[in-house]
Amino acid sequence: MDTYGYLYTLPFIPSTPQSNLVVNKDDGGSQDNFQITATFTVTQSMILVVTTYHPEETGEFNISIYGPAQLSLTPYISASNTVINTNETTSVDTTTATTTTATTTTTTTTATTTTTTITASTTTTTPIITTATTVTTKVATKQSTKITTRRTKKKAIRPTIATPTAVTATSRGIQSSYLGALTKKSSSFMRPKQEAYRFYFLAIQVKISSSGIYTFLCESDIDTYGCLYNESFHPSSPSSKLIVTDDDSGSKQNFMLVANLTTTESLILVVTTHNARQTGAFKVTVYGPEKAILTPYVTIPLTTTSTSTTTSTSTTTSTSTTTSISTTTTTSTTTSTSTTTSTSTTTSTTQLRVGVNIPAYAKWIQNGVTIAGDNGDGSATNQLHCPQGLFIDDNQTVVIADNCNHRIIQWKKGDTTNGQVVAGGKGQGNDLNQLNQPTYVLIEKETDSLIICDHGNRRVVRWSRRSDSAQGEILIPNIECWGLAMDEKRYLYVSDDEKHEVRRYQLGEKNGILVAGGNDGGDGLHQLNWPTYLFVDRQQNVYVSDNENHRVVKWTKGAKEGIAIAGGQGDWNALTQLHWPSGLFVDNLGTLYVADSENHRVMRWIQGATQGTVIVGGNGPGAAANQFNYPTSLSFDLHGNLYVADNENNRVQRFSIE
Repeated sequence: MDTYGYLYTLPFIPSTPQSNLVVNKDDGGSQDNFQITATFTVTQSMILVVTTYHPEETGEFNISIYGPAQLSLTPYISASNTVINTNETTSVDTTTATTTTATTTTTTTTATTTTTTITASTTTTTPIITTATTVTTKVATKQSTKITTRRTKKKAIRPTIATPTAVTATSRGIQSSYLGALTKKSSSFMRPKQEAYRFYFLAIQVKISSSGIYTFLCESDIDTYGCLYNESFHPSSPSSKLIVTDDDSGSKQNFMLVANLTTTESLILVVTTHNARQTGAFKVTVYGPEKAILTPYVTIPLTTTSTSTTTSTSTTTSTSTTTSISTTTTTSTTTSTSTTTSTSTTTSTTQLRVGVNIPAYAKWIQNGVTIAGDNGDGSATNQLHCPQGLFIDDNQTVVIADNCNHRIIQWKKGDTTNGQVVAGGKGQGNDLNQLNQPTYVLIEKETDSLIICDHGNRRVVRWSRRSDSAQGEILIPNIECWGLAMDEKRYLYVSDDEKHEVRRYQLGEKNGILVAGGNDGGDGLHQLNWPTYLFVDRQQNVYVSDNENHRVVKWTKGAKEGIAIAGGQGDWNALTQLHWPSGLFVDNLGTLYVADSENHRVMRWIQGATQGTVIVGGNGPGAAANQFNYPTSLSFDLHGNLYVADNENNRVQRFSIE
């Protein structure tokens, strides 16, 4: 049946269905069913109402809830002005699973419930909900004559119905808090995304003892802005080591940051404001799997390295002797030594993008804007020919593996007509100034270089981004490479579609360490079949587009087999399926985004979900602004805008986040 979902804050009153309504959805899920995504706070009680798009529609359904912690479910009693029958009983079974499914059958009745009983009248359909508690009710009541007669002809025994329940976020995790204030004596900096003014800030050291998803919620009368950093925070370089920022996702124009963190990380939370020179008190509450330790953080300015040693030694000796009837001898010796040593050291580390924080409920404008190509399949600098991999830097420069033109070409933000060839472009060949069908490219900031999968030449090459660079150098020879990824420690990951494996390399070494597959081509979880695109998260988990198995597989560090997290259900177009998956991206919440090439769409799979949702495309192959023709690669900029290489349309499209 065609379900319809409503989410309310307390109370829910059937006679005024618009009152306290948070969100409602009709067809966000699969097969005309709803999917609702919402942010809960620990103090909230929510009511989920399940009904139907058409009146008097009945049928069975399942509801699953995915979230960072177990939710407490209790029956909800809604106000009713109907006559009530009390012939039904309810049994409640509590489970401890983080995500559970309630299997439910609805009838055309209005239900009013408590935790132990349910009563029904003979009017319109009412709510049902889910979480970590499964609630089952045995039905034993009469319906109206018309409906009973119609249903009896189909089935003598009516199916089980789940009671309406309230979804109460009673625990988002263990709570820690920090009280602080921004004053005119606070330090100031140019905060990210607003570098024209000075903003007061307070930096807080965050230490955690358990990995997982943490939520940083700010409460204040001022408009706060939050920034989360990894390893260090330098006020003079506010974008360095930045993990995620947020402005108004919390209540009353305060920030709420959500990040998937590990115990190995040193974290700094920076509390600042939306408007410059704003002051006031605030409270930060952290929710997570374990208590977080919050202490003041002393900021360290960026300095250059200098070492100086100065040593001075002076010795003065004076001797005087006077002899008369007696002899007096006076000796004076003075020695002074001073040593001054000052040393400051700056350590350079690779600035790699560690992820993008995209709200789970995010939507994108469905009509893309062409930012590269779309002028036919030629080799001019305003054209692309079969673009494959793409990479977005922090300045929104798009670097593209222009496969059939045997070159790497980049479009800087604001370029509207022509790109710039930055590697290859000398025709198809195997000289060091040539490329042969490159499939992927990434930017390595440490050396300001491009690392390229030179697929047709069976090699990985590095090419300097300096304007005087005319050729590349071979990093890894004799490899049927397709996809590349680099982690924060500058390890390079390369997929080999001939050996059906992924290896990790230290830059400069020729023989990598096997991290996925390597057991011949096959569909076992210890195998891959034509691995193509890769993504590596901050925990060094490797995500692989297992192309011929039509799935995406996650290999944790040191694992002997992978976990299928998307697809793997055959090569068709259901929301549980993928057909030749290609480019992929994983955000800070663990949500997977994948280019479903043969289905001409981009899909989102929330962590733990059994099916995905289409976020753009899915309108059949074509060249319209809301269509793709074999999308091959995707990425996001720091603002959450989506970029897609549209292979057979010879273009790159940008879809702005709403």
